[in-house]
Amino acid sequence: MNYAKVETVTVSASLSSVSAYEKYGFECKGEASESAGLTYQPMEIKLNKAGHDDGS
Repeated sequence: MNYAKVETVTVSASLSSVSAYEKYGFECKGEASESAGLTYQPMEIKLNKAGHDDGS
């Protein structure tokens, strides 16, 4: 993702979608939680910044 302006992307994945996010490189972070009756798993992926020239 050469156009991304952040180093880390986070999601609150439904438990049934965790394996799909893992296929794209996301990792579970912390414990599953519940909000408004929905259970979710915090996940994140660190984006590769190699090869980016920030002009400094």
